[in-house]
Amino acid sequence: MSKWKYDLKEDGKRLRELINQGSSKANCEKILDQMIVCCEHAEAQLTLSDREEYEYEIDTIATDCEDTKFYLEEDDEDFNEDEINGLLSDFYDLMDTMRVWIAL
Repeated sequence: MSKWKYDLKEDGKRLRELINQGSSKANCEKILDQMIVCCEHAEAQLTLSDREEYEYEIDTIATDCEDTKFYLEEDDEDFNEDEINGLLSDFYDLMDTMRVWIAL
């Protein structure tokens, strides 16, 4: 079992809370905003060598979150959920790779 190097603390808890609140356009925008907050929180904790290694991936996810806000649909929660799930998958994979704990 690997050890976690970093912790998103309350920012990670807030992300999980938002995920459980549904796929409305407004909530999906909140999820995307919180993912950006989590990326910024994680990046701020990184050691210099980890920052050099992961900065591009973190910035890419944050940019993708901003871009996705423009494509969310007011009346199509299934579409919104698919968009969010794709980004969350990338986000969780990166956090696991960087060994960042996302609170339950």
